[in-house]
Amino acid sequence: MSYEVEVREEAPRDVLCIAARTTLAEIGRTLGECFGELVAYAAERGYQIVGPPFVAYPDRLDQGAEGTVEVCFPVAPGAEPRGRVELRRLSAGPLAWTMHRGPYDQVGAAYAALQAWMSGNGRQVAGPPRETYLNDPGATPPDELLTEVAWPLA
Repeated sequence: MSYEVEVREEAPRDVLCIAARTTLAEIGRTLGECFGELVAYAAERGYQIVGPPFVAYPDRLDQGAEGTVEVCFPVAPGAEPRGRVELRRLSAGPLAWTMHRGPYDQVGAAYAALQAWMSGNGRQVAGPPRETYLNDPGATPPDELLTEVAWPLA
């Protein structure tokens, strides 16, 4: 699959977020639990989710290594944190992104395309990469999953 990299200006936005430690072997379970907890919390409090879920990866997850993932949902203003659910404000700024179509375990090629583009265009990262999940893996065949892979730029 070939990847076209584009740049867009991101507006600031509020997100409900859970930071969790996990491994590659456990990532599916971890993300599912965190997404479920965030949706339940937003529903309980009447917070409006205003965009698709995403995960930021401040640590690189390698085979056998544990790292932190930040599981997030964009929400309308007015949300508040509770317990391990944090409220964060994402900064405005440029974002390099590309679209991956297919199974999650094949998303590495999208990261490689972004890294090659940034290197070739003299761009530096300004934060952890993120994956935005644009369809439901429970209702979508693996070959049709859409994941936006993006990196904030300096």
